[in-house]
Amino acid sequence: MVTQELAIQSYYHQQDSCAERPEDIPLGDLSHQSSLQSPTDHYDEDDDNSSVHSFELYTPDEEKSLLRKLDTRLVLFLALLYMLSFLDRSNIGNAKVAGLSTSLKLSPAQFEWLLTGFYMSYICFEWMTLLYKIFPPHAYISICVLAWGCLASLQSVSTGFGSILILRILLGISEAAFGPGVPFYLSFFFKRNELAFRTGLFISAAPLASSFASTLAFAIVKLGKNTAIESWRILFIIEGFPSVLVALWA
Repeated sequence: MVTQELAIQSYYHQQDSCAERPEDIPLGDLSHQSSLQSPTDHYDEDDDNSSVHSFELYTPDEEKSLLRKLDTRLVLFLALLYMLSFLDRSNIGNAKVAGLSTSLKLSPAQFEWLLTGFYMSYICFEWMTLLYKIFPPHAYISICVLAWGCLASLQSVSTGFGSILILRILLGISEAAFGPGVPFYLSFFFKRNELAFRTGLFISAAPLASSFASTLAFAIVKLGKNTAIESWRILFIIEGFPSVLVALWA
């Protein structure tokens, strides 16, 4: 919001500076020079000071306080969403260890297609980030998070290669609609010199998810050994369901 308001003030300031100056008057009008008033005749120092003060919308302390609120309430929340998305896309490897390939009778080539199918759809549908300009971003992000959370959980009911491949492709589409557009979304709130650091915080959520994903998967598989549901199915449910809950909060 700081950036937008400053941009509006800067626009009108530029418009005022482009007003006609005395030197732009045609030469034929110089005969009436005596009737023209000097541009400094009506200069008022108080008016100039009031213009400067109106341009300074926030004091440095107020701007720092606003940035802290945006960092804690917006950037960290978006990083949480990205961490969940990375967790949902990468748990396919842990599911394989938990018995996915054996249960669905997947060959090594078919399992590789599960990985490739996700990233092919992710790359092909990155254009969906343009929808940030069309739909309200808060509603659009909530829909994306809800979509990938449901799709990640639905992998638990897969009965064969075809069904889980379709879910992986749809998962790639839903996550492509969110992640690549977040730096653009952050540009609505931060200046250019503030954006790189916030984007870095957002992207750092991916390796953070990788740091505990395997440990979480091990714990889930351990707990699921004594249940009637296969461990890899429980893994998909538990790691996908948090995205559904967060989508309602988003």
